[in-house]
Amino acid sequence: MAQSTALSARVKEKVAQSTALSAQVREKVAQSTALAARVKEKVAQSTALSAQVREKVAQSTALSAQVRKKVAQSKALTAQVREKVARSKALSAQVREKIAQSTALSAQVREKVARSKALSAQVREKTGLLSRKWT
Repeated sequence: MAQSTALSARVKEKVAQSTALSAQVREKVAQSTALAARVKEKVAQSTALSAQVREKVAQSTALSAQVRKKVAQSKALTAQVREKVARSKALSAQVREKIAQSTALSAQVREKVARSKALSAQVREKTGLLSRKWT
């Protein structure tokens, strides 16, 4: 009987130890589950951040392409402006040349008009002399 009581006490002790271990295991499982949930949450946050980063990189790439396009357009416009300025300078030089030619021609015309007036005066004078001789 004493052996049976001792054995019963040992069984109860082992059951108590087993129950305590089971409680510890359940606690560790709960901790592990909570940790796994936190890890999943962190992975989800990391995935979301990665998606945002990829989106920002895509936006940055698009903006860089737009900037390159605008720079190219600006360079093309600058080249057009330079070309137009060069054309304008050439036209201005042509206009100055035409003005110089016109001024030279005006001087020639004035000279010829003066010669013509002088010749007309000579003709009038000679005509007057001739008409006096006839009378």
